Amino acid sequence: MASWIWAVCVGGGVLSVWLSLYFKAPFFIAWSIPGAALLVSVLATTSFTVAIGAFIGASVIVFLFGVTGAFDKFLSILPGSIGASLQAGILLNFSINTFEVMPETPLIVLPMILAYIVMRRFSPRYAVAVVLFVGLATVIYSRQLDYETLRFALSVPVWTWPEFSFIETFSLAVPLALVSLSGQFMPGMSILRLNGYLIPARSSLIGCGFLGVLLAPFGAHGFNLASVTLALCASPEAHPEKNKRYVAAVVGGVLFALFGVASTSFVVLLTALPSQLIAALAGLALMGPLLAGLLRTVSDSRDREAGLFCFLITASGVNLYGLSAPFWGVVVGLGVYIALGSGLVRADEPTSDK
Repeated sequence: MASWIWAVCVGGGVLSVWLSLYFKAPFFIAWSIPGAALLVSVLATTSFTVAIGAFIGASVIVFLFGVTGAFDKFLSILPGSIGASLQAGILLNFSINTFEVMPETPLIVLPMILAYIVMRRFSPRYAVAVVLFVGLATVIYSRQLDYETLRFALSVPVWTWPEFSFIETFSLAVPLALVSLSGQFMPGMSILRLNGYLIPARSSLIGCGFLGVLLAPFGAHGFNLASVTLALCASPEAHPEKNKRYVAAVVGGVLFALFGVASTSFVVLLTALPSQLIAALAGLALMGPLLAGLLRTVSDSRDREAGLFCFLITASGVNLYGLSAPFWGVVVGLGVYIALGSGLVRADEPTSDK
């Protein structure tokens, strides 16, 4: 497990820094959360060596989507409301959790909420940092930090030789690639475009696919755009000037890699903190990107109903046939968009006001 965390964090951090510096745009790479959820059930009946082979197969599929440019062709016809509703649907539950955990530890969560409101009034850029400081100070003051569990240890990567079995490898590799493309790359690229970064997905797909093949023997089950973290880095919350927001992703990538190197220690630290603090911090930090997604979803009367369907399905977390809610949100949203007579046009083509 330590090797897996080392691989996904160090690999994702290094690629995040490289892509962000190269394009001067925020790119944040991490592991596939839907993919990890898929593995929970699969690894009970599949050997780890065969799973490693499937990890390689899934990364090859992602790599081919990048080389052929098929993914970018699809994104070019995606309506703006669909991309915005994807962002809002993914982030909604994070912000809701802030208020769900408040009755459990009001002495921790309420000061964080008040700090957020005050800082949004006087210095919005530093609101999240102050919220984190207030939360930590409250936890330490109330003696809710478990000091006894804290310890320092470096992670050691472990190599596992892959085993390839056509049926088992194919049956796991394809779902892993699909949930990564639909659940992370699709909303991730939509978030970038929503914030004005018209960068092809090709480079991130190729980079994630190549890195996935390279680090799969160490346990990495795949890499993709981290849509939630990307929403923070690409929004005005990171910096008012669009051409300077990539710095947030660079710093985040460096910290992510350091997390991998000492993953054991950081995991222990996070478990020593009250879970309510983590939930409140995440929810408050993502309120800005959530609001931006909601506003864009309903701003255009031509496709707001399609965006609404996409938003509701994505936020519901429904999972059908192993495919994630964001995938079905896009499918249903596009279906409503076409059914209502809007048609599909390239995102970079002008539309008539008639």
